[in-house]
Amino acid sequence: MHRSWWLVGLVLSMQLVISGRNNSTAPSGKLVAEQGLPFKAARYPVRAIEPSTVLARAIPFELNANKIYLRVSINHEGPFWFILDSGAIFNVLDKDRAQALGIQLYGSSKVRGVGEASVDATNASRVSLEIKDLELKEQDFTVLPINSLLSHSEGRQIDGLLGFEFIRRYCIEIDYQNRVLNIFAPKDCPDAGAGQVLPVEIENNALYVSGMITVSDNQQVPGRFLIDTAVRSALALNTPFVESNHLLERVGRTIPAMGVGIGGKTGAAVGRVEGLHLGGLLIKQPVVDFSAMQNGVLASRNFSGIIGGETLRRFKVILDCSHDRLILVPDSNSQRRFEHDMSGLFVLAEGKDLKTFRVLQVIDHSPASEAGLRPDDVIQVIDGYPASALSLEQISQLFKHGAGENHELLLKRGQQEFKTTIKLRRLI
Repeated sequence: MHRSWWLVGLVLSMQLVISGRNNSTAPSGKLVAEQGLPFKAARYPVRAIEPSTVLARAIPFELNANKIYLRVSINHEGPFWFILDSGAIFNVLDKDRAQALGIQLYGSSKVRGVGEASVDATNASRVSLEIKDLELKEQDFTVLPINSLLSHSEGRQIDGLLGFEFIRRYCIEIDYQNRVLNIFAPKDCPDAGAGQVLPVEIENNALYVSGMITVSDNQQVPGRFLIDTAVRSALALNTPFVESNHLLERVGRTIPAMGVGIGGKTGAAVGRVEGLHLGGLLIKQPVVDFSAMQNGVLASRNFSGIIGGETLRRFKVILDCSHDRLILVPDSNSQRRFEHDMSGLFVLAEGKDLKTFRVLQVIDHSPASEAGLRPDDVIQVIDGYPASALSLEQISQLFKHGAGENHELLLKRGQQEFKTTIKLRRLI
């Protein structure tokens, strides 16, 4: 039997998809089999943490596209790269990686994400993980071709996701500034100290907080926001929330933006709101994705939007599910200005080594369009350095900062090569 699920962002949260029916009002974060039974509860009861489990401190991570990449061993092999994904209600293993490790797969389902296409999924069980000193035995996984779907927009290998099924078991402290993760038993969760404690509503294995946004007319609009460590954006607002509050008419300049996720491409307008209010915190002028999706999770009416990594990385974050709270501890980056791409380019990484950088989108009237770039151009050299010596994240950061700076590019268009110069400027 085939089942169909929704997934937010990378793989974030799930909903029942009913063929031939608009499901944008289905409960967000809920996974239901077609028979109406909770899929995990019906077939895979959650195993208790074993008393011998060792908790881990100072686990190093890499930050790429505002996502936390952890080294994880699978069945004592590896390490491999997993994203910590507080929006995924389950753990995910890449299909090619599972098959290479000889892990037995079973069952079938259909998964849909922020795009419009569905993706085949299957399952694996009794998989062991090691994360530094922490060992988890006999874990269940949903198995997806996540690397082939997302590595081109991430610019690096993705072997799996650690979702809510992992996060709920512990108190997890994310120190973005020092790039380390600390995992505590719930009873040993750190005190809030100078941090802001936000009550968390856990619904269908997803984490939500209440907040408000302030728009350009100084009016405040309340919302309910998913906390998602695996979304690049600072704040993404769902289409019904944008439309019902007429937000595009109440903010300043916006530009079109394209994204790539499970299920295909996404569309949004990108701009700013005056502020995001979370408890006693005011986050000034965050860059916001105003969704235009008519299907998928960003079309849901059950929550207002997603608070993602570009906001979270400005704090030390403590996820304390056992006490229904999120703690945000400000650091030296908390008041840093939010920036957005200043080139007008959307670039993907191609090739086996993800070192071929191809232009997917050029925004009209942007530095890139004025410099003559077109979709399908390949960036070969940047400021005299081979592009292949860089990562997609490094190129993205280069074009995100330094308004007024020039960058000389050598491009390949078909069989022809040409040089041009982009002068960066703020587009929003």
